[in-house]
Amino acid sequence: MAVKQKTATQHSHPRKGRGDDMASDQDLKDAAKVLTPEVMQRIESDIDSIQPSQKPGELGKVGPLKAVALDLDSAKLQHDPDEMKMVEGGNGQVYPDIIHNPNTIAADTNIAPHDQQPILLHEAAESLLMQAGKKMKPNPWPYNRAHTVANTIEETYRRKHGIGTQQQQGPPPVMTPLGPMGGAAGGATGQPAGPFGPLMGG
Repeated sequence: MAVKQKTATQHSHPRKGRGDDMASDQDLKDAAKVLTPEVMQRIESDIDSIQPSQKPGELGKVGPLKAVALDLDSAKLQHDPDEMKMVEGGNGQVYPDIIHNPNTIAADTNIAPHDQQPILLHEAAESLLMQAGKKMKPNPWPYNRAHTVANTIEETYRRKHGIGTQQQQGPPPVMTPLGPMGGAAGGATGQPAGPFGPLMGG
């Protein structure tokens, strides 16, 4: 029986109206002191070189962190119920019972392969902020704040690379007398494409 893959992109919404899920301008300004342009450039370069895997194992280095693929569905059932909150990925700062090394980040093997890179980027940003925060008094980077910055960084990466767009992962188009409807051919609106482009504007 085929296992339906999870898709992380269902959680990627525009920043407007996201409230507590996204970082404030002040959060991003403060985060830039830890996640400098040089650090982010190296991390993103490392992320881009990772080959997604649906088998558990090591994926490579992301800055100073080790990236792995884990079967998190299985792991969640073997640990504390609090670990059920772990959805597409995790890191050793937040889930030490599952990811034993504090310098390790993980993506779930059960998500769509194209989601692993943005999830690992999220986990890297979150982990590095939390590690930096533990060295400061008071700690300016508890999980909730680091997580909102990581959400914003992940969303920016997804938009930059077109991950989560209708064109990339939409359902196959349905053929109609006017041409394909929905799917990649119908564009983000899902309107019939037809020979003259999308119908009804938009």
